[in-house]
Amino acid sequence: MRHCTPCACLTCVSLVGVVVMPHLSGVFTLVFWSGIALLEVVLPGGKTSPAAIDAQANSSYFRWILRIFVVMQLTLIDVAAYTIVHSSWLTALGLTFAVG
Repeated sequence: MRHCTPCACLTCVSLVGVVVMPHLSGVFTLVFWSGIALLEVVLPGGKTSPAAIDAQANSSYFRWILRIFVVMQLTLIDVAAYTIVHSSWLTALGLTFAVG
């Protein structure tokens, strides 16, 4: 993958967590966020923002990424809402944290 962003990865990890083990999805999200924070501290490039790129150079790529991301996020919200209806309060709190 040419441009892997933490937001897209977080959405994928959250979706897998909500579908496979909804009672642990909040923990998955917390571990993922902690991993990102740790990488930003350890890696030299994590302390600075990347250089700006030309908006026209990758505009079609970013349009498709945003379209895919919106669909993934809506799917995540729908699956979490369905799961919350059939779960305990602790699971509902974890899903709320994971989905945002």
